[in-house]
Amino acid sequence: MIKLAQIIQGQHQVWLFRIRAYEHQQPYDSEREAIEAAKRLLFTLFRDIDEDHQRAALRRGGISLAIRLSERRGYWQGRREEKKLHQLALGNALAALRYLT
Repeated sequence: MIKLAQIIQGQHQVWLFRIRAYEHQQPYDSEREAIEAAKRLLFTLFRDIDEDHQRAALRRGGISLAIRLSERRGYWQGRREEKKLHQLALGNALAALRYLT
């Protein structure tokens, strides 16, 4: 599902990842950063892949894997909702500042 690759770019070693056919082009300085970015994309942009794997885990009797996938999906959904709330709060603050000027 997620494939990591360490490559040499210029004089630096960087990490890239791929989720199925999607090749993410942003380089990361560490494997950990690349994995975190891949997880974020998997559980936000590629939710259908996550859901397919969860259903497959349940069919195989892999309850613990299905639960872990659900937990990660919930985590990233919460992050997405939190980001929307922050954007709304900033928009409200900017509107108030514009009104005062």
